[in-house]
Amino acid sequence: MDFYQRFSQYYDDIFPFAQQQYSFLNSLIKEKDRVLDVACGTGNYIIELCKNNDIDGVGLDLDSAMIKKAETKGQGLTNLQLLVKNMLEIDEFNQEFDLVYCIGNSLPHLVDKSLILKFIQKVFQILRNHGRLVLQTVNYDNNPKSLKTIVNEEKNIKFIRNYEYHIKEGKRIVDFCTILEGKDFRLSGKVHLYPIKSNELIEMLQSVGFKEIQVFGSFSREEFKPQNSSSLVVLAKK
Repeated sequence: MDFYQRFSQYYDDIFPFAQQQYSFLNSLIKEKDRVLDVACGTGNYIIELCKNNDIDGVGLDLDSAMIKKAETKGQGLTNLQLLVKNMLEIDEFNQEFDLVYCIGNSLPHLVDKSLILKFIQKVFQILRNHGRLVLQTVNYDNNPKSLKTIVNEEKNIKFIRNYEYHIKEGKRIVDFCTILEGKDFRLSGKVHLYPIKSNELIEMLQSVGFKEIQVFGSFSREEFKPQNSSSLVVLAKK
C-alpha cells in the first residue's frame, strides 16, 4: 500500500473543506454547467458544488481509496460521477466541460514539464468555448524548503512537509518529503514533483491557446507576489 492509500484515511483531518476555495470555484459556475475536478481527493469541492448547484459534476483521482471515501460522502447525488482515473486520461471523456479545475498542488505530480503541457492541451480539448481552467500549486518561484506544518489538535495529528531540490538528467525536480504523525502511528512518504514556476505555467497556457489568464496569490484573489506568496492560483479562459 503506497503513501497516498494509507494517507487517505486521514486526508479530511489534514485538508478539511475550505470555504475560500469553494467560494472561488462556485463563483465560476452557472446553471447546467459540466464541471470536472481533476485529482479530487476525497471529493470535498465537487461534492459541495453538485449539492448546491444545478450542474453535472465529475471527480477523478488516481487513488482508489480516495475515490471510495468520496463515494461515501457523495452518496445519493445523481448529478455526480466519481472515477479512478489518471489525470492524463481526461481526453477519454466524450463530453465537453464548462469548468475544469486541478487544485491542491496536484499538477506538479506529473513530474515532467512535457507531461504538464500535455495535460493542459487535453484540458483545452475538452473545454467548451469560453470554458475556464483553474490551477493551484505551491509557489515554486521562491523555492520553498518547507511548508507550514498542519496540526489538527482535535485528532492529535501533525503533518510535516519539506522539499529537497536537485537536478536529475538535466531537469530540476523536487522531492516532496512528508511525515504524518498521530498518537500511535507515523507515516512517511517521498514523491517526485516538478516545481513549475509561474512564468512556465503562463507560457504553456498561452501556447495552447488560453486567454484572459489571471494569476493570484490565493483563492481570495490577492495579488500574486513571486517572492512572498505561498500559493499560485491561475484562472484561464478558452
